[in-house]
Amino acid sequence: MKSINIQSCSKTDKGRIRSNNEDSLYCNDTLKIFIIADGMGGHSAGEIASKIAINTISNFLAQKLEKIDPEEFHMNEFLLESLSIANSKILEECINNQSLKGMGTTAVIVLVSKKGNLYIANIGDSRAYLIDNKIEKISRLTKDHTLVEELYGQGVISTIEKKKHPLRHIITQALGLTPNIRPFINELKFSVNEYLLLCSDGLTEMLTDEEILMILNDVNYLSVEAKCNGLVETANTKGGVDNISVILLKNIGYN
Repeated sequence: MKSINIQSCSKTDKGRIRSNNEDSLYCNDTLKIFIIADGMGGHSAGEIASKIAINTISNFLAQKLEKIDPEEFHMNEFLLESLSIANSKILEECINNQSLKGMGTTAVIVLVSKKGNLYIANIGDSRAYLIDNKIEKISRLTKDHTLVEELYGQGVISTIEKKKHPLRHIITQALGLTPNIRPFINELKFSVNEYLLLCSDGLTEMLTDEEILMILNDVNYLSVEAKCNGLVETANTKGGVDNISVILLKNIGYN
């Protein structure tokens, strides 16, 4: 059976305003596991939360995918279980260390199967996008767990109001906040020459979806690495108010 061949690049940057970077990321090109976590909490607690999430999720998924043929099992169950375990570990750390009380982290995870199927989970406001440069289309694959997104879904605010709403940074779900979590799950095909982008909100706070698409279509950024760097550099140029993390994948075919 042919297996998908992927080019990947990842980059994280503390931005122009923050003194430290509370984002964490993980890329495993062999097992095709990709994760971004955006921590929150004072006194570096966010950085600790995001690292706990990354380590817990990646270790759990790697153990699962190294032992079995994932095509025969339910990948979504692995994603949900990994997030549940990470949530419990962060909550436990908060109990054991009161100085970390209130820390949490977003997470977006992508698993790519040998057949080229994408299995995606997210909690919080870190996102995944599918980009088809051929028809110049960008599609968001995740759901933001924010107060503003809930208000928008209820018809209380408009699309324009949502983008600049003063409460847009209030997270309604994240790892480490409550014992019960409800991650968003998605599954779709990853076609040849399409791009998959994972990012923290440090990117999407600075760039619109349309601006992201323009950078990925820009002839000045030919390689996956150049496109990845271009996203981070542009976000910093436009203000860099938060930590910026991106993982960019391209399906270059099967072998």
